[in-house]
Amino acid sequence: MVPTIESPKDRISAAAAEGERLLSVIAATEDTAATLTQVKLDLAALKNIWYDADALYSELSARLKKEEKEFEDLRGSHIKKFFAGSQYKEKLTKEENDVIELLEWQAKADKTRKELKAKLDDMKERRQKLEHMLEQRVQALNDLDNLYAVVSDGPSPDNAEEDVLEAEMKAAQQIFVPIQSRYSQVASVFNYITMARSRVTFAAGSAAKALKISESDIFDLKAGAGIRANRNFNSAVADRKEREELGLVRRSLAEASQFLALAHELDPEVGGFIMPKVADGKSAVGRVDDLINTPVTDYLFHREIKATAEGIAAAGAIVDEELRLAEEKKSVWTEKRDAAGKDLKQAREKLQQLRARIFEDAVNGQGSSTAPSYEQATANEHPPQYIPFSYS
Repeated sequence: MVPTIESPKDRISAAAAEGERLLSVIAATEDTAATLTQVKLDLAALKNIWYDADALYSELSARLKKEEKEFEDLRGSHIKKFFAGSQYKEKLTKEENDVIELLEWQAKADKTRKELKAKLDDMKERRQKLEHMLEQRVQALNDLDNLYAVVSDGPSPDNAEEDVLEAEMKAAQQIFVPIQSRYSQVASVFNYITMARSRVTFAAGSAAKALKISESDIFDLKAGAGIRANRNFNSAVADRKEREELGLVRRSLAEASQFLALAHELDPEVGGFIMPKVADGKSAVGRVDDLINTPVTDYLFHREIKATAEGIAAAGAIVDEELRLAEEKKSVWTEKRDAAGKDLKQAREKLQQLRARIFEDAVNGQGSSTAPSYEQATANEHPPQYIPFSYS
């Protein structure tokens, strides 16, 4: 069988088609490096928050195990039950309440760490995809260099127009890369502030629950009911529930502050909020309420909880303003990125169309079979090196 000899026209046509494919890969991965850099920064920051949440869960689990043992030992002690009398029942009730409280805290901590872990896993998967895309980009750039080398044999024509379009494409690329990098940064700031807003919202909800319980405690009402329930309402349990909700307030505000700090690292213009003073029962009023627990002390502690809620509202207003500003910046940089991306796409398409004509001229014998080198245009991308950009 006579082997098929590939004609120069077939070879160059095949090279032109492959060149279009490679340029499409390069265009599709234009912002990969900048996005990958920001994802890695976000991943590192989120890891620290997850470590804290996981450590809290481990600490609560250890405390729960200890409290459960103490409760079981006390409940199984016939000697203490016989000699301690009413004090034994009070202590047993307290131990049981401690176990219940820790169980609730452990469940909340477990939920938080699992939510953060899910976000971490999603971000890791995104990082892997971006790394793969970056590898494809580098490979496409190398293959494109080799492609032009393969079809370059013979006299060289005047390629002044190709040089001009190549320079225009490179200039558009130099404009696009820092804009894309800045956009990724601004988008991360917006996401961090959004997460801070969600934590402040959660804190406000917990404070509202504490206020509702406190109101029931003042009037000796069953929580959530509008009738007297002296026999059923346990003021000690109400106090414990108040402090549980206030504990959630403290933690939520701390997390909100962490997210704002992360946003500030990326954009120094982002401000924080003054941490509200959270009623925790450790003030003079709180301690008296624990010892005496009368409607008067309940009312005084209620005022502290109300002040906490007002402080959260003030913090929320500050975060809302930061979120508004961040959204405006994101909108501005989205427009800049889209415009720069459009210019880069047009510049690349012009260069691609010209090179296709050069290939066609070579097929028809009108031009040089020495195809223009892409090496100079991509010298800064093997491996991809991105232009330093100041965010000041």
